[in-house]
Amino acid sequence: MKRKALVALAGQPNCGKSTVFNMLTGARQHVANYPGVTVEKKSGFFSVDETKIELVDLPGTYSLSSYSLEERVARDFLIHDHPVLAVNVIETPNLRRSLSLTFQLLELELPTLVVLNMMDMAEKRNMTVDVAKLSELLGTPVVTSTASRGTGKDEVAKTIRSMAEEAAVPAFRIYYGPLEDAITRIEAQLPREAFYFVPSRWLAIKLLEDDAGAIQIVRENAPDAGRILEMVRELSDAFRKAHGESPESHMAACRHALAGEMAKASVHAPKDSRYDLSDRIDALVCH
Repeated sequence: MKRKALVALAGQPNCGKSTVFNMLTGARQHVANYPGVTVEKKSGFFSVDETKIELVDLPGTYSLSSYSLEERVARDFLIHDHPVLAVNVIETPNLRRSLSLTFQLLELELPTLVVLNMMDMAEKRNMTVDVAKLSELLGTPVVTSTASRGTGKDEVAKTIRSMAEEAAVPAFRIYYGPLEDAITRIEAQLPREAFYFVPSRWLAIKLLEDDAGAIQIVRENAPDAGRILEMVRELSDAFRKAHGESPESHMAACRHALAGEMAKASVHAPKDSRYDLSDRIDALVCH
């Protein structure tokens, strides 16, 4: 009897995620809608050895906040449907900006396989990626693919199978500097028995970002939700007064800086190449 594993496929828009989905599942696909919304839910199946994998293609999204319907659908699936891992498809030529979603998946403590897609385009830009170094920095497996050509299919499929069996929680953590004390204090107010389905650190971070979905989670699961949310407001106001920026802006800057450091350490491209120019423009826009 084959083992079964539910796997989420996540990525930013235009990263080639649907091409990876088609490469892995072929014609074994099913299309429906997510419950209560008109967002399309595409799922497919493939087998590796004795494991049958159901792969769910999540809506393309830049983040796991709750601002758009696509973001809410993707995040709700990751939290409530309990996939054994996420496959994060990255547009390799835009690796730096793509890492933002990777960080958010890892902060959910979800086993995550990073697939560097569009490697052919990266090569045309004379861009090379030290895959082992990037994997070391992220603390999670990284593989390469050019899904439009079917390149990397076997490695991606076999790595999904092995990770589904291990289900190892990633040890990834971003250090948020002066916000760490507030994060710790909020975590201490989130009883594990009430919030067993989400990591307490992730929930504390999202509360400091004033995320509507996180606030709803607290209201629905904590008997003293009012007190917890008031504490979050006080800590947020104190940080804003002391540092002249919101917790959300500060954490976004920390993630962006870390993405830049990882890209610098793992990506090699000639100066004035298309990758180098794109990266410099991205840095200017984000600052």
